[in-house]
Amino acid sequence: MNGWILAFTGGVTGRSNSVLTVDYTGNDLNKDIDIVESTYAKFHLPVRFKISDCLEPPELEVELLKRGYIYSDYSIITMGSNDMSMKGELNEKLVYKFANDQTPEFSHFLKTFSSNYTEDQRIMVDITQRLIIPKKLFILAMIEKNVVGSVMAVLDPQGSLYIAELFIHPDYRRQQIGFSLLLKAIFWGKNLGASSIWLHVEKDNTKALALYKKLDLQKWYNYRYLLKETAV
Repeated sequence: MNGWILAFTGGVTGRSNSVLTVDYTGNDLNKDIDIVESTYAKFHLPVRFKISDCLEPPELEVELLKRGYIYSDYSIITMGSNDMSMKGELNEKLVYKFANDQTPEFSHFLKTFSSNYTEDQRIMVDITQRLIIPKKLFILAMIEKNVVGSVMAVLDPQGSLYIAELFIHPDYRRQQIGFSLLLKAIFWGKNLGASSIWLHVEKDNTKALALYKKLDLQKWYNYRYLLKETAV
């Protein structure tokens, strides 16, 4: 809408239910905000504007604050690298399961051990199954038939490898499992021609940040959300 992209996926995650504001071609900002708010209200969803350094128009943030929008309780850092020559030692105890789609076993692991898991995970499963990008991979790591970690990787046609759903069983942390899963995903992408890698991490997730920095991933940009609840 006038350069903004409005996303709706049933309320799952801020990124997939927010207004991407890196471009703007309109000439009546308040009218366009009104349209956005009424549109999200039809879906019974709160209105989220994704705010980054590339915000357009620049005065949008001030206008939203005037309207009663509040900052959500987390900020996201996008990290990445254009160097795919990642190296490191794998945990030799791990056995891996690979799949092209999110399996029930993968979903069950997330439901059991991910603090971010909700009943809306079924929508996330549907989204991944509908991805038109043909190159995607779901990996489970196992020790003695116990699932101890997961990761998802998606490779787009431009050679960009996206990493998500990295979770480790609480009883098996600090054993190089997360590092090993990331390397497996990176090896897969590299073999298919990936030229860069990127992922999202919450700014307060110090353990994840330390892991990604170990892989020489650098901060590319950060963003946050301005949120306003709509009447249902």
